[in-house]
Amino acid sequence: MDIEEEHPSSKIVIVEEKDEDFGELSYWSKNFVDVDMECYGRKAMSSESDAYMERRVGMLYRPSDGILPQQKQSEMDLAVQRKADDKNAVYQGDGDCRFDVEGLSDSGLLQNGNLVSTSVTSYDSEDIVPKELLDSYVKRVSPCGTNEPDINRHCAHSFPAVAFTLGRRNWPQLQETYAQLASDMQWRVRQSLASSMHEVAAIIGEENADAHLVPVFEQFMKDVEDVRLGLLKHLYDFFKLVTPGTRKKLLTVLASFLHSDAENERNWRSRHEYTRQCALLCDLYDVNDVNEYIAAIALTLATDRVASVRDEAASLLARVLSKFVRYEWRGQSAHVEIKTIPVTASFANDTIKGFARSKNWRRRQTFVKFCAKTLEFGQVSVEQFEFLLLHELVHLSADGVPNIRLAFARAMFCTRGGEVFRAKAGREDVRNALEVMLDDSDSDCRRTARKALGMPDSENNFQIKDDTENLGGSESVLQSSLLGNEAEETSDQNYGVHAE
Repeated sequence: MDIEEEHPSSKIVIVEEKDEDFGELSYWSKNFVDVDMECYGRKAMSSESDAYMERRVGMLYRPSDGILPQQKQSEMDLAVQRKADDKNAVYQGDGDCRFDVEGLSDSGLLQNGNLVSTSVTSYDSEDIVPKELLDSYVKRVSPCGTNEPDINRHCAHSFPAVAFTLGRRNWPQLQETYAQLASDMQWRVRQSLASSMHEVAAIIGEENADAHLVPVFEQFMKDVEDVRLGLLKHLYDFFKLVTPGTRKKLLTVLASFLHSDAENERNWRSRHEYTRQCALLCDLYDVNDVNEYIAAIALTLATDRVASVRDEAASLLARVLSKFVRYEWRGQSAHVEIKTIPVTASFANDTIKGFARSKNWRRRQTFVKFCAKTLEFGQVSVEQFEFLLLHELVHLSADGVPNIRLAFARAMFCTRGGEVFRAKAGREDVRNALEVMLDDSDSDCRRTARKALGMPDSENNFQIKDDTENLGGSESVLQSSLLGNEAEETSDQNYGVHAE
């Protein structure tokens, strides 16, 4: 090879012709340019490393015929060479830094021509990550390891990736590090751990999560608002990754989130997320647990002062009712005795007494939205809904508050209930209630009732016509006024001419 050009900081070698031992896998392209790393203070890559990387590149970039050049050699020599290279592929630089790749065989990376992953749990930590690198990460988390305040925050942010890389069997090497981060003085560090706790639980398994993550979870429950919000966003994801016994234990302290947020009524976003997570948790517990804990939380959140929280609580109430109905109700028939559905009947009566018949208009509105969500989910049949809640819902169609009447009309229009009840024999009360609302004093109620009955919204056309007529009258009045002013100006000009 001839040297065409030499730079003070680098040495560039251009290949003019192929060598005898040239192989396509030895270069990135036919016009390969080799930059000598010695000019940058590093040694060139070793031959062992070249052979290792050569096969890895060949594994990803295969020729069109599917046959690698190495496969043309003797099968026995190729197997021996690959085994030696895979056992120790070395990248060397200045100093004593060595990165060994051990235990990675081609059979574990390539099967039937496809690249497959290898489970990291079958190796020790030193086989996965260099010991020096892991020790450096652990020492940086130590309180005396660094004076930079952001180091722990970055370590907490990357902790799930480190735990995933090491695998479940190497969790003891990170256990103390996690405990140190959980007790850090910076709330941002604790917030990062709270937001990723469910990811760590999925990595280390149920038993390790019970022993090492649940105490941290209970500690974060009493922390500042931002840390608690990190827990709340993945409450369901964490609960399903612990053992059933621990899951039931956590249910007993679930109301602690509600009590802590009660001290700060302005923190409505936390209550909104808490309500959404409780709806998901209904799928993890049986009817008795839901009735004892989550139902009481739902009834409390439905009385919140913030409308968004109440709307989400209406969905939670509907989820609780549907779980009770599926468990106790046998068949789709509405002819059932109250004593055969004690939990369902008790919960329905609580919602009727506490919301449908309340003197507070917000609670009555929440009841209507709760009924709408129950119909929308479709897990309660029309006959079951009719037996439990329909009578009270129709009664609220004549409420003195327009927002409640509007909520009723929307429930009949936006859900399958309106069409089903209108077509159902013996349910003329629903149609009559909507027809009465056609003459409602509120325009939104009239318009929504018209849509619920399947009638065209002609009120908008009349409104546009009236507005056009009013606009036309205004234009005529304005034009007459302008003409009158022009006549007066002309008269004044003529009077001035005669006066001269």
